[in-house]
Amino acid sequence: MSFVLPVATQVGLQLLLQPASSSVIANAGCQVVGLAYPAYATCKALDQPVPTEKSHWLCYWLAFGGLTAVESLVTQRFPGYYHLKFLVLLWLQSRRYQGAKRLYTEFVRPIVRKAEPKFDAVLIQVSTLKERSDVKAVAEHCHHILARIPVLEWFVRSPADESTVESWLRSMLST
Repeated sequence: MSFVLPVATQVGLQLLLQPASSSVIANAGCQVVGLAYPAYATCKALDQPVPTEKSHWLCYWLAFGGLTAVESLVTQRFPGYYHLKFLVLLWLQSRRYQGAKRLYTEFVRPIVRKAEPKFDAVLIQVSTLKERSDVKAVAEHCHHILARIPVLEWFVRSPADESTVESWLRSMLST
């Protein structure tokens, strides 16, 4: 144990002081902290009747999506990006600071509320567009084509279908 602590401290200092050379490690940390754990926690939250847990992870994924959307613009210009992202991801998930909820409440919600009538008007136009007979015919044609392709059939099958993923995989392997 006396050997591990100095080595861990040295590695940690190198990661902090040399962000360009350690961005691969920081990016891997971001994947674990930003995706793997939240995905697991979200699955657990969906199976619980506690609405605050679901709300916490919905706010997190909204913030994570926004962070991911701007990532390609920032990573080339800022060598310590993944180090900062790692800290931001921890802040977003934190129950103490409630970063994701604060970000949603103070920034995202006001913007969405202001733009909501415009968004709803567009959604109404899209829903009326999908009711047109020519659009329905094209959608139905695409559905029938996709349903005949074994790899894509699972995606267009009705969720009410009792088939399981295992039987779908067996059918894929037998063809």
